[in-house]
Amino acid sequence: MGLLPGGTLADDAIPRDNAVFIEFIDPASAAARTVPAYAFFRGQPAELRSGMSKAAAKILAGGKVAILVTDGYTGARFIDTPQGKLPSYFALASLISSTMSGRVVHRPLPSWALIAALSPLLFLLLKLRNSRLAYGAAGAACLGLVAAAAGTLSALAWILPLVPLVLLIGAGTAVRLARDGLAAFGERLLLRRDLELGTMVQRLFLPKQSYGEVAGWDFRVTFRPHGQMAGDWYQIFTSPPEAPAPFGVIAIGDVVGKGPSAALVTAVIAALWNNWRKKWREGAAFDADAVVEGLNRSIWETFSGEQNSTLLLAVLFEGEIHTLSVGTSPWQTISADGARCTRLAAKPSNPLGLAVDGTRVVTVTLVKTVPQRHQAFVAFTDGVIDGLMAGRRFGERVVAAKLDMASRASMDSLVGIAASAGAATALPDDFTMLVVRRAAEPGAATINPIAPAKAL
Repeated sequence: MGLLPGGTLADDAIPRDNAVFIEFIDPASAAARTVPAYAFFRGQPAELRSGMSKAAAKILAGGKVAILVTDGYTGARFIDTPQGKLPSYFALASLISSTMSGRVVHRPLPSWALIAALSPLLFLLLKLRNSRLAYGAAGAACLGLVAAAAGTLSALAWILPLVPLVLLIGAGTAVRLARDGLAAFGERLLLRRDLELGTMVQRLFLPKQSYGEVAGWDFRVTFRPHGQMAGDWYQIFTSPPEAPAPFGVIAIGDVVGKGPSAALVTAVIAALWNNWRKKWREGAAFDADAVVEGLNRSIWETFSGEQNSTLLLAVLFEGEIHTLSVGTSPWQTISADGARCTRLAAKPSNPLGLAVDGTRVVTVTLVKTVPQRHQAFVAFTDGVIDGLMAGRRFGERVVAAKLDMASRASMDSLVGIAASAGAATALPDDFTMLVVRRAAEPGAATINPIAPAKAL
């Protein structure tokens, strides 16, 4: 088969238009009369050879295309078309016809040029600090490419290398995702390390032992932090065994919030407590005014009113207990036979750390109680019992359990009862509970190293 510049329609039975002329020629003269197809498409047509028929020469004068097919040539194979099976050279005729009539699609630029045009977008995708903005730009670019490909194909017959371009943007997005993922993983590792360090430091501020005996009392603190860095805290002081008037001071509290900010408040409280512990060991009297005022002022001055803490405190003497509640529910007491559970009277008070412009708004009310043998006193943060109804439910369940407070095991039972009573209302939070129990018969009155309390 050969090609020549030429033609108009030669055979109406052939599916083509006036851009193509087809003439059947003698096989013996085909080589002399045509230019090979590969030379034609390579832009290397030789001079028209002699022997051209008058009909072919006439239509070739119009500068169109003629296809010369040797007599008897069937196209070697057939192709399926909407009009049935046709010789394969009809496909060539259709392509040439479409090209000559302007019905053709093509690439306006080489693929590498279009890819280079996307380089600024890839640069932005990798350099934008805002990941959401970068991913949004990548998505918009992909949608824009699809729309541009459809629009230019319809209007200008341009074929854009859509798949390579979208894959290129996808590769850039994958790189950005990998980089962001590694950065987030690194940040999580750093955060985890900081939390572990904070947890370790916070544990150093807490007493190493959460139970013991002092002045004829058993005490036990149950402390279960909800997260790695707790907002609840507890502190314990017991006077040396050789002290002439032994006493103990035990406190628990709940700082607003969780995490590092709450842990900083517990650190401030621990620092003050360590200072008081040293003074008490040296024989100084316990001063409720100094303790509450010191905590309140330190938290206020350090955090400017942005943080606060509750306080539940017990001062244990031979034959006496002094209880204090600040910004939280009052203490509860349980009779030795477990038949009664009552709340100790206490005036409402703001939490520690909410003083404004130096105005002291915390009220100290120490409740003095002379206990019976094996009488118990219970205090807890709001992660254990939250709300008046939960407090009443705790008392009802204690009475229903008929605990024998003469047994130390009853102290563990109280922890379980509190957890079940508060489960319905308490939010996920730190769990801190203090139980003290009179273990011996109250002795004769001794000199209590405690200064008078007053309203702050």
